[in-house]
Amino acid sequence: MFDLDEMYNGLNDRIWAINRVEANAKSGIKRQQIFPKKVMIWLGSLGILIAICSRIAFKYYSNDPRVTAIYFLVTAVVTLLFCFDIYFAFPYSRLFRFYHTSIKIDILHTIKGRLLNIPYGNVLKQIWLQCFSIWLHYLSTVTLFPSILIQVQSITPNFFHTSLQFVDAVVLINFALFNLVGNFLAGCIKKPYSRWISFLVLIRAIIVLIIFLFVNFEPNSRHNLPVLIRNDYVFMSLIIVFGFTHGYLNSMLQMLTAKSVEPYLSATAAVILQLFIFAGCFFGIIGSFVYQFISTTL
Repeated sequence: MFDLDEMYNGLNDRIWAINRVEANAKSGIKRQQIFPKKVMIWLGSLGILIAICSRIAFKYYSNDPRVTAIYFLVTAVVTLLFCFDIYFAFPYSRLFRFYHTSIKIDILHTIKGRLLNIPYGNVLKQIWLQCFSIWLHYLSTVTLFPSILIQVQSITPNFFHTSLQFVDAVVLINFALFNLVGNFLAGCIKKPYSRWISFLVLIRAIIVLIIFLFVNFEPNSRHNLPVLIRNDYVFMSLIIVFGFTHGYLNSMLQMLTAKSVEPYLSATAAVILQLFIFAGCFFGIIGSFVYQFISTTL
């Protein structure tokens, strides 16, 4: 039987993951040639801020994890709906119509007389590999982080000798920090900038989903799966690599998507990619329950 408080605590951290993923994805795809480093650094730092705020909110403002989870869920849903409403309603505003009328001739010249209908299907055909890759990338990340990894217990008593909990110091802060580093380096080191990045995403997903089965997660509930990683420093190193690769590959996939379509279709590609990111988060939340069942039952 699952403990109710643990289930809602896990839900709270899943909502944290959705907020973090959503903030990271909202960088969008600005232009074909430019991917602003400042935007990625700011959005990456949101992960650290959300990690701290979620811990403070849970510890000081609500003793009931159910209430905290509901607040995070409502915030995530309202934010997402607000963004989609703006995207679909903005073309009907006076500002957009004035701007559209003013530059209509330039746009028609840029796209060589083609109609201004948004070809969602055509864009999806051009970026389907990136969409699948980003879906798999977020599926593998959200399956593990934070719902599974926050339940990992320290092997060494008093590992940090500070007021920070093991989960806060090793899992949440390290993931957010090195995810930020990965976002930043993606703007500096743009390799592999090709279809090989999808292969790396697949390899990463397989490796992390297998290797984290053998950390000190639910040690008293395991039946056959042994705890092979019995060193906290090794586990912390895995979290660092896990966070860094998530940020780096996520940014590279978004930049590659921008390069895969014509400049005037970049915004459309960004919206389609956002839908697959959301789908990856959704299936990742479901996958975390399956992952927990596998690790404690097999």
